[in-house]
Amino acid sequence: MGLRQDALISYLRRGEYPTLTRWEGLQDALFAGSKAEITAAITQVLRSPQVKGAKDFISAVSSDTFQVDPTHDALAFYDTDTLERKYPKVADAMNPSRASGLQNIGTVPHPYTLQTVNALRESIDISWVRRETKRDEWLRKLFKDLLGTGVGGTPRLIKFKEAVAGEHATAHSVWMTAERESVPQDLDWWFGFAIPHNATDDGKSETPVPGPERRPKPQHDPNDGPIPKEDDLVQEPALLQKARDIIKSKADEDVRIRNTVEAWNLADAEAWRFARAYMARSRVERLKWEEEESKYAGGAGIDKENGPRSGWTRWADTDEEE
Repeated sequence: MGLRQDALISYLRRGEYPTLTRWEGLQDALFAGSKAEITAAITQVLRSPQVKGAKDFISAVSSDTFQVDPTHDALAFYDTDTLERKYPKVADAMNPSRASGLQNIGTVPHPYTLQTVNALRESIDISWVRRETKRDEWLRKLFKDLLGTGVGGTPRLIKFKEAVAGEHATAHSVWMTAERESVPQDLDWWFGFAIPHNATDDGKSETPVPGPERRPKPQHDPNDGPIPKEDDLVQEPALLQKARDIIKSKADEDVRIRNTVEAWNLADAEAWRFARAYMARSRVERLKWEEEESKYAGGAGIDKENGPRSGWTRWADTDEEE
């Protein structure tokens, strides 16, 4: 990254652009210009008869739209061509593994939630917990294929924490408690890309006849678990809500049952606490990041301390401040 005193960085920081400019070799990575010039360029692209055949923004506008600056030592753009030319090992490592960059969204149930929903019981007692349930059932099933059945709760818990907060996991997975009533709104920020909210099309074409109500039901995937009964599906929302209430409750009887379940499932309970605490800490870090970003022009946060004051004005590189 270039020095703060670099002429180009100072130019960008001022926010005053006499002409619409792009930089040689950076393709469409960075444009700088006034709002009116950028709007005019976008309008030109939309009205261009060659827009359908254009490969990028630059090829869709006339050659005199941009002033091309050949000097940009303070800027770097790591596109595919640059990686292949300067960092061939990185490019080779990325090309064959694009499909393997999978992301993971996981839920961790509280032991009380797991036991009541699995057994479809509105209430449980201490004797039932000790006689009818297995210890740390959730972690045991989660890591059965990876660690086998002869490993205790502590090694499984360590592996789980690595899956939640490990160096690779932090950018590729997010874990939340099953008792959350809604999915976090900042998943796009968490993963670094937009999360689709609609189901993706499988690409198969279907004739309009017969109608959807007469078509055969899709085959069940065994990996999705057993097919639930309709009666079970009706009971689950109420059981889940009651589990939420018990976990938050301070009533003596509720606390006693909750403590018993947690003591019987020490590893599962610790996994639930860890996932909840890590999610809360990540949210605090994000809010702090937004606060810092709000100090800069065009930052993602809101400059609450200074009201609607513009980031450009606050960080203006003018002679008066010097």
